[in-house]
Amino acid sequence: MIFMEDLIEEGSYLYLNDNNEILAYSLLHHSEIEDRVEFGWKGSNHISNKEKINLLVELQINFAKRKGFRLLEGEFDDMDAYAMEVLNHFSFPRDTVLLTYQKAERG
Repeated sequence: MIFMEDLIEEGSYLYLNDNNEILAYSLLHHSEIEDRVEFGWKGSNHISNKEKINLLVELQINFAKRKGFRLLEGEFDDMDAYAMEVLNHFSFPRDTVLLTYQKAERG
């Protein structure tokens, strides 16, 4: 596996089954601002395991508290079922919504 340099390995979690297969994962990263951390990619091997991500995020929240981080940041794209699962499960404050558009080239 290849990880970004800003990954916080001890705050990133995998949910494994008895055969050590990854059922779900949630990554945590250092922020550019010292007292903050950022949620990274989340996912599962099958959409039916997406609720397991919430268990991992709860571990990340507890990790951030233990380590003295003051703020957790994250982007929650409504096109990402895993991100929406987390956003809908936890009562995170919602900030500014950004809309993005893509212009297709005509060829």
